[in-house]
Amino acid sequence: MKEVLEALEQSEDEKKTENPGLMIISLHSCGNLIHHALNALIANDEVKAVAVVGCCYNLMTERTGPTYKPPYQKYIPAENTPIPSNCLNHHFPLSARLSSQSITLNITARMMAVQAPRNWTQTTSSDFFKRHFYRALLQRIFFEKGVLSATEPLIVGSLRKAAYMGFYEYVTSAVRKILNAASGDVGSSVGEGVKAKIKEVGLDNIGREEVESYERRYGKGLKELSIMWTLMAFCAGCVESLVVVDRWSYLKESGKCRIVKVEAAFEYGISPRNLVIVGVK
Repeated sequence: MKEVLEALEQSEDEKKTENPGLMIISLHSCGNLIHHALNALIANDEVKAVAVVGCCYNLMTERTGPTYKPPYQKYIPAENTPIPSNCLNHHFPLSARLSSQSITLNITARMMAVQAPRNWTQTTSSDFFKRHFYRALLQRIFFEKGVLSATEPLIVGSLRKAAYMGFYEYVTSAVRKILNAASGDVGSSVGEGVKAKIKEVGLDNIGREEVESYERRYGKGLKELSIMWTLMAFCAGCVESLVVVDRWSYLKESGKCRIVKVEAAFEYGISPRNLVIVGVK
């Protein structure tokens, strides 16, 4: 960090112009927040350096692929063309290096990037797999009831711990959350359409026996899902590295920084999201 501190030392001329010499420091910023920090360094002359650690790659938006954030919202992706060097970008991929090679991720890959299988324990992994099994089974119910098509995703988001006491509790909690979600601010008809369909097929009043019948029918899928998720989770480092390289390349391509590097800020055991991106003008 010596280079960063030196960059913040103001000369006498800088003091006369009241240039504050700002530095942006960010620890575990979710999704696109890192992108905004990098853009601030590139576009704002008063920002002299950044030292940022990213997190929650699943919350990133993608420039060339669909992103289902906020829930129920869809947008038409832009053409997969390189970003001009003089244009700020806020979506993955940031850099011309990756966008010129048509490199994209999807929500599944971005979810994998936040996994830390080396930190898993038997208890935490069991709970993790159960949550994802419940979510997959809920998707099956939605599909069989005609609420969603086979390829139409729906983000439910986090639920209270009590929702995972059993599959029936999960289904009722998830349906309640979807029905109570505000959709007027997303400018999308998908949200209201899903809500209407849920009520039309009676999922807002689904009985315990029917819900548990799904769990009995597809129960063996829990083991299959656990194996698949474990194998996928071991790709986390590859996906995260791709994201970090994109952000590093974006700063290099800007031509605004004399120093651009990536370092491990702390041990993996403290936090698996430990890669700090440093940029110094």
